[in-house]
Amino acid sequence: MTVTTSITPAVASAAAQIQPRPQDVGTTASVFVFAHVPASVLARAAAKYGLPAAAPPIEPLDGADPCVLAQINANGQLTGVTASTMQAYTTTVLTSQGQAVTILNSVSTPSVAGTSFLVGYGTNASTMFANGAYEGVISVTGPSQCTATLLAGAAPDSPGALSGIWWNANESGWGINFTQRRNIVFAAWYTYDSSGNPKWYVADSCALPSGVTGTSGTCNGSLYEVSGPTFLGTPFIPEAVQVVTAGTIHLVFQNADNASLGYTVSGQSRTVPIVRQAFQTGTMAPAVDYTDLWWNPSESGWGMAVTHQFGVMFLAWYVYDNAGKPMWYVASRCTVSGSGCSGTLYRTTGPVFGPAFDSSRIQVFSVGTVDLRFTDANNGVLSYTVNGVTASKTITRQTF
Repeated sequence: MTVTTSITPAVASAAAQIQPRPQDVGTTASVFVFAHVPASVLARAAAKYGLPAAAPPIEPLDGADPCVLAQINANGQLTGVTASTMQAYTTTVLTSQGQAVTILNSVSTPSVAGTSFLVGYGTNASTMFANGAYEGVISVTGPSQCTATLLAGAAPDSPGALSGIWWNANESGWGINFTQRRNIVFAAWYTYDSSGNPKWYVADSCALPSGVTGTSGTCNGSLYEVSGPTFLGTPFIPEAVQVVTAGTIHLVFQNADNASLGYTVSGQSRTVPIVRQAFQTGTMAPAVDYTDLWWNPSESGWGMAVTHQFGVMFLAWYVYDNAGKPMWYVASRCTVSGSGCSGTLYRTTGPVFGPAFDSSRIQVFSVGTVDLRFTDANNGVLSYTVNGVTASKTITRQTF
């Protein structure tokens, strides 16, 4: 891509000559010009230009300012879009000579401050994102900025529709996080031991029937209990991680929002209905959905499950206490701002998991703060302060 720009404090213009990938020459595709923009920028645009309610979001709640997708309309105004509503700049046969596109045509610079513009192509916008056939063109500096680049799509084999945090609303205080790739479901279950202390189990390969990649099906797998090195305040030693079989898990998914969890642990068997936990609503989906299982490959043994819903992320963090026992923390409302989120970390205690689970015995303790900053769709930095210990870790999506 060859880019020409003219950006002054008052007026912004930009154009590009894009060159398709060699394998795409001769195919028919739609070319898209779009933007990665903080929701607050769209809110200001809606207020200033009197745009209809169909150009959400209105001022984000709880201080949330997620990065969303937008396009410049015929009047030079930013309006919110999704992959399904994004309008093509042109539809043409891609040639080796390339395609000229106008990005900004004498647009008011203040109206696009904080916005990053991109160009790509595909049979539609969804396939463009899925294939990563887009690149950044220009970023206009502003008071609020989306710092994560969109120069690459989300990780290959992105999480499936079953991914997210699930619970039983009548037994608030425990939950299970699913990450689906293909027909494999990775389950991270956070609950309590016989003393009421936090405890977690994992099932790393609960396999739905071969070929099932949708939202219904049954899988069975082994549950594992993991012990490891002290996490806070010391270098992490992967060699100290030990895994033992703790039982079995049986999952039945009726659809993307309803399922049942069956388990056998320590001689106890039970089946309990679970549903997807919805904790935030909105009208404008984030440009990048960070819902996934995240880890540091050089520190195998701990991880963080992120469930991203509009302007909030729910973080479930699986580590170890000073005795090497499995310990988990949560940030139930990590408020999104730009390309990341920040919030309070909590530790909870509760009754041993079982048929007589009593939510009234759950106790919640604030232990510190957490901040996630994503550098692109697949990588980020986890910064935290827990019990007076402050540190940072690089993280990436855990593909399997």
